[in-house]
Amino acid sequence: MGGSEINAVKSLLLQIIIHLLLYKFWESEKGRNANHWAGKIITFRVQIEDKLTTNLRNYLADELPKIYQNALLIVQKKTQLKSLPEECPYSFGELLDKDWFPK
Repeated sequence: MGGSEINAVKSLLLQIIIHLLLYKFWESEKGRNANHWAGKIITFRVQIEDKLTTNLRNYLADELPKIYQNALLIVQKKTQLKSLPEECPYSFGELLDKDWFPK
C-alpha cells in the first residue's frame, strides 16, 4: 500500500463520516442542507469504492475509531453541537453502502 492511496481513502472516509454526522445531527441546518450533504456522501462513497482493495479495506476498518474521532472534532467545531456520539455510530459496511443513510 502506498502512502498516497492510504491518505486518499482515509480522507474520503473522514468526509463520509463528517457528512453523515451533519446529516443526522445538525437539525437546525438539515432543512436547507440535507440534499447537499446526501449528494456529497454518495459522491465520496463512489470515489472510495473505486480505490478500495482488500488491504485498504482492512486498514480502514482498523483505523475507523481514530478517523471517527477526527471527524467528531471537525463536526463539533463546525456545529457547536455537544451531544454527538463519542464512538462511531455507523458500521464500516454502512459507511460504504451507497444506498444507506441514517434515519
